Amino acid sequence: MRLQHYILRLNRFNRLIKPNNTVQLCSFSTDNWNFDDQLLDAVLTSDNKFKGKLTHKNFNSNTLCELEEKIQFKRPNNELEVSIIFEQLGKFLSSETPLALKEFFENNKLDTAINAHILGETSSIESIIVTSTTVANLFGSYYGNFENLNKTNKSFILLQNILNKCYLDIQQVSFSQLPMEKLVPLYFVLHKYGGEFINPKLMDAIKERVILHVNNTTSIDFILGLLGKVKLTPDQSKIIFNKARELLPNLSLSQSVSLIHYIAATKERPIIFLQEIAQHMELKQDEPLSSNQLVDLASALNKLSFSNSQILKLICKNLPENIKSTSNASKLSTVFSSLSSVNCGNKDLWELMENWLNKNYKELNIKGIIQVVISFSKLNLPAETIKVPLNYFNNTVTIKNFDNSNILLRYVYGMAIFGKMTPRMAESILKKEFVNDLLYQKPENMKMYLLNLIAQIDCAARNELNDFDRSKFSLKKYIKTDTGLINEITSIIYDKKAINYIELANSAIQRILGSQKKCSGPRLIQDAFLVNNIFTYIGDSEIGIVNDWDKLINSNDPKIGFVFISNRHVISDIETGVGIREAGAVSFKIRVLEKMGFKIIRLYESEFQKNSTAAENVDYVKKEMEKILGL
Repeated sequence: MRLQHYILRLNRFNRLIKPNNTVQLCSFSTDNWNFDDQLLDAVLTSDNKFKGKLTHKNFNSNTLCELEEKIQFKRPNNELEVSIIFEQLGKFLSSETPLALKEFFENNKLDTAINAHILGETSSIESIIVTSTTVANLFGSYYGNFENLNKTNKSFILLQNILNKCYLDIQQVSFSQLPMEKLVPLYFVLHKYGGEFINPKLMDAIKERVILHVNNTTSIDFILGLLGKVKLTPDQSKIIFNKARELLPNLSLSQSVSLIHYIAATKERPIIFLQEIAQHMELKQDEPLSSNQLVDLASALNKLSFSNSQILKLICKNLPENIKSTSNASKLSTVFSSLSSVNCGNKDLWELMENWLNKNYKELNIKGIIQVVISFSKLNLPAETIKVPLNYFNNTVTIKNFDNSNILLRYVYGMAIFGKMTPRMAESILKKEFVNDLLYQKPENMKMYLLNLIAQIDCAARNELNDFDRSKFSLKKYIKTDTGLINEITSIIYDKKAINYIELANSAIQRILGSQKKCSGPRLIQDAFLVNNIFTYIGDSEIGIVNDWDKLINSNDPKIGFVFISNRHVISDIETGVGIREAGAVSFKIRVLEKMGFKIIRLYESEFQKNSTAAENVDYVKKEMEKILGL
């Protein structure tokens, strides 16, 4: 009752007093509300005692409601007290809704406090930075990007005035006097919500000073924040990489994963540094990785085009435990999707993935189903081992489940690799409306890649589906000319590393077969499948002379095709490095070509890498020809 008496006497609160001696405070009872000791003492003794300056200690609040009570006790009288309020308010930005925070700001007239004590007085650089950070974060969370703010809106005007003052004050303070621990969060907040729409000069000024701070920091979180959130020049990236290299020996495995993940977000590809990170990660390999970290790591490797056996082994080491312990089927499907992007694994892991799918396929949502089909088909997992889930997916997934034409194409292509594509699936991606939507605003090289996938699906449907009756898909409807088409498809299939291997393979074939009339050179079959070279034979062993290669290809005469399989098209055992099988797209191509009457001779880049002379290359090609033809 004593507490009630003094609260009523001070007339500080408008509260409801209940008969059970409980005072309602912002929907909390005094039985549960944990007052700060100094505040409680002030209430119970004298209101005059609380008329001094606010401090962090006596103004600390555990809830937004508690903060409001303390503001009602004492309005801020200077810039320090205003900054303390906003520093406290900043604690609740992640726990409270944007609407609740905006209402708190308005109900407590914090704009008046800013105008009076931050904008209307000479304030310290720390106070203006702290206030700017919280206000920008609050308005950003409420309005979204600052670009959405109307320039006549009072929130825009207030924020603009604060940031303008912040810019002027920063310009007048030397770098050594700047509170960088306060300035860095401000930059990240402004970068998140589009601070350049309010004050681009401030953004540039802070960025310049933040980069200068790199040499003084020992915080890897600061470095990761810069890599992940700031658009850096190559020189700025180099500065940050050098600092990260200094910090590398003390990084945990989790921090190392984050470092690679954020490096991948830049446009840089520091191979030597990435190798150093990989070596450090190997030293930390006993530390566990979560499924989210595996996704980040695998997707980063794919984005960087950085294949590293140490990191791939780390992924494969951690994945089995994640498969066993993670109950979220959709999360695991995301891990599998990332794993397939780097073509790594081993027989035990793939078998574990197959068993997992057979047990959990009904737990997957549509997104998870799509990810599983795309990723498992890339890894070329045998369709017969997962036929029950695949049949279930065919009965569950419909065209209506897709709002993205690109994802639909990848899903249908995955089902085509498995040999589980239905006529309805094929028809859905061959419609003119679908193709136009798919190609809309795509760069030319991407258009060619997507059109080739459609052509492959069309070719497979006409050769593998008995009840598919549709005219051949033509790339010429969607591209200006087919001049150089084979070269474009070749550049899509093979990376630059494989160019030398292709030249060696073609040279060996020409030495064996002789003239151009005996070997075709690269041919694109029905706009779909690239065959690197073709020849025919007469009788049991004589190589035939061909005057019209198109006629041969479309005939029932014997035709033998060479398919060059580069290292990136092989799924290899991560421990031994030995190739286990071709990637799904290669296996799919060979299967359809064989349906069309081809006999296929596979030539692997890895075998050419073992040879040191042209004669050895010729011997290798001859042996592969003998396996198929007995020539």
